[in-house]
Amino acid sequence: MYTQAFKVLEILEKSDKPVETSEIAEALSLSRSAVWKHINELRQLGYDISASGEEGYVLHDKNQDYRPHIIYKHLKTRFIGRKMRFFESIPSTIWYGKDLAEQGGIDEMNGMVIIAEEQTGGIGRMGRAWVSPAGGIWVTIILQPQVPIEQLFMLTLAASVSVARVLR
Repeated sequence: MYTQAFKVLEILEKSDKPVETSEIAEALSLSRSAVWKHINELRQLGYDISASGEEGYVLHDKNQDYRPHIIYKHLKTRFIGRKMRFFESIPSTIWYGKDLAEQGGIDEMNGMVIIAEEQTGGIGRMGRAWVSPAGGIWVTIILQPQVPIEQLFMLTLAASVSVARVLR
């Protein structure tokens, strides 16, 4: 889904100057409108890309280790993370995920990963405020597991072990 958009991003990352639409289109054998579409996909993923009709596209803040592009390059999964959304700041990744699942349907959103650098308005247990400060990685994954409800806790346990192994 994002493969072509990420190829556009790689061109922008490697350039020290603005890159013209025609240059990107030629390098990737795309139409100018396809380049524009992919630039907009990247912006929706959280990339700061400015455009000037005369000069071209510029990617700002190129050092983003956990932006979807970097994660996507290293994925070895069939569906988890193949769709992503990235936010520098969001009230809650969980609430955003619930809204996405309701709007797009759980089948379409299955495997969607929502990443934020900061959460400002989450709600924890017993209605307590939940704030996740900048400087971390806060993630929600939308899943439609085929697991009996009484075994659902095992998904949380498996996810925790997986994260610990990755960080090690």
